[in-house]
Amino acid sequence: MGYHLDRTSTDNLQSKLSGWKTNFLNMAGRTTLVKSSLSHMETHVMQYIRLPCSISKAIDRIQRNFVWGTTDVRKKLHMIKWDIVIKDRNSGGLGVQISRTRNEALLTKLAWRLFKSPHDLWASLLLNKYTRSTDLFTHHRHLKTVSRSWKNITQG
Repeated sequence: MGYHLDRTSTDNLQSKLSGWKTNFLNMAGRTTLVKSSLSHMETHVMQYIRLPCSISKAIDRIQRNFVWGTTDVRKKLHMIKWDIVIKDRNSGGLGVQISRTRNEALLTKLAWRLFKSPHDLWASLLLNKYTRSTDLFTHHRHLKTVSRSWKNITQG
């Protein structure tokens, strides 16, 4: 599952970008497209699976190159630091999210929902399967037998 998922993730982003014409967009337009489309394409996967660092870096590189207007053929000059691009808008940045941070936030959100609503159907199924009580973090069954999603949720 790992390699196929990872390869699919970056290929999906690349194919989405190939249809967009970066020549006709200024940096503000490219930043808006990254924030509205690219950063949210992998959200479904990121909610349940901790992406490997290599894939997170690849996603960030794809987004960064698109914002700068860099292609395989042409490199563009970076007018502002990437640190400013990824800063929150309220802090003077452009609000582009780093995929690793977004991934951890989504996993933590899921763990919080599991903790706050243990009687929801999905939560009760997971709790009954992987724990002996409602204490999520101390009563794991053998870690070798639990799913990757459960490990990621409890580590989130």
